[in-house]
Amino acid sequence: MPPLNAVLKEAFKELQEKDRVREELIRLSRDIGRLVRSSINLVHQGKEKDAHKLLNEAKELLDRIRNIAINYPDLMYSGLLFMVYQEFAEAMIFSSIVSSQDIPSHKELGIPVAPYLNGVADVIGELRRMILDKIRIDKLDEAIKLFKIMEDLYLALREFDFPDALTPGLRRRCDIARHVVESTRTELLNATLNKRLHDLMVRLLESLKEKV
Repeated sequence: MPPLNAVLKEAFKELQEKDRVREELIRLSRDIGRLVRSSINLVHQGKEKDAHKLLNEAKELLDRIRNIAINYPDLMYSGLLFMVYQEFAEAMIFSSIVSSQDIPSHKELGIPVAPYLNGVADVIGELRRMILDKIRIDKLDEAIKLFKIMEDLYLALREFDFPDALTPGLRRRCDIARHVVESTRTELLNATLNKRLHDLMVRLLESLKEKV
């Protein structure tokens, strides 16, 4: 039997290395979070090419995370990386929608399904932001198209009625998404009615001018 000190020393070294890996994962997660949040802002600004560059950088860092944590599955699938997976999914899906591309699956993104679904739910908030921007610049047709996508995402997410242990946070996000969809529907309806009223008034004024 090996001496007790030798056994404990081996355990200490193992935990020391695991802690080093954990710290590196935290650092990379922060970098990914910064990149994906910046990419979302760039998409809103219409700078999709620049956004794609940042997303590619984030993907490379995510690959590094997988390589670093390959021997520590408890870290790979822990809450430590849940948020970074979620934010990455949100940014990739949002960029795909705005670019009129197919929405990537969780397998294509290489992330677990639970944070992926939470990322899908967060996309609904970004779509609302873009819809309001479209309404403000009088691009109602584009706003309506985005709203249809928003509504489809929400209706699809409602089917994932699983225990919170399997999809942590998703039920709460779906509740938030429902309110977001309904409030956006109301604002889009009001904008559409206002546009119709405005167009009607313009035609009426033009008709009156012709009669004068």
